[in-house]
Amino acid sequence: MTPSRQRILDLLKWKGPQTAAELAKRIDITVVAVRQHLQSLTQDGMLQFDEERQAVGRPVHRWRLTETAQQKYPDQHSNLVSDLLLSVSENFGPSGVERVVEGRSRQMLARYRKRMPDPSISMGERIRALTELRNQDGYLAEFAEKEDGHWVVSENHCPIREAAQTCEGFCAWEVLLFQELLGETVRVERTEHQLDGSRRCVYSIEEVTSSKA
Repeated sequence: MTPSRQRILDLLKWKGPQTAAELAKRIDITVVAVRQHLQSLTQDGMLQFDEERQAVGRPVHRWRLTETAQQKYPDQHSNLVSDLLLSVSENFGPSGVERVVEGRSRQMLARYRKRMPDPSISMGERIRALTELRNQDGYLAEFAEKEDGHWVVSENHCPIREAAQTCEGFCAWEVLLFQELLGETVRVERTEHQLDGSRRCVYSIEEVTSSKA
């Protein structure tokens, strides 16, 4: 696959559905060239589009990844994990699954803590460090600080999605992971969730005083 086509796939994964003009601007090539790449990727089963009507003029095509393209991104052997969880459930019941999920989550928490910066540095830098750790695990994460002072962390890929569909306990621990690593002075809330139909998981992080917590 050419670098430009891979870049298109990566942008659609990171930023969600986009038009040919939006992709051309981000990649810095012509719209004509982007459309040629889009056509080839569609023929390969990697892309599809939705028509978006405009107030004036013709509808535009907003391109998005197919399930085939989604599967090109890392999944941390999710099918194997799902099968193992089902086996644990059949042999040891729901409590057995809960113990497995909790054990895995505590191991991840310990691993992240060793690599997080000192709690004395700014919250923005700590969130940056956490985002980098998530990216190393394949989450395609990014963060932004909003005008009102809170932060948003967006994870554009879930490498444990199949396992989470088998046991939603994984998702509950993801929120707790953020909370534990960032400390008692923040409130963490998941505002978008892939298992609810969103294309990504989004976390809102707000610093709070002890009176608000």
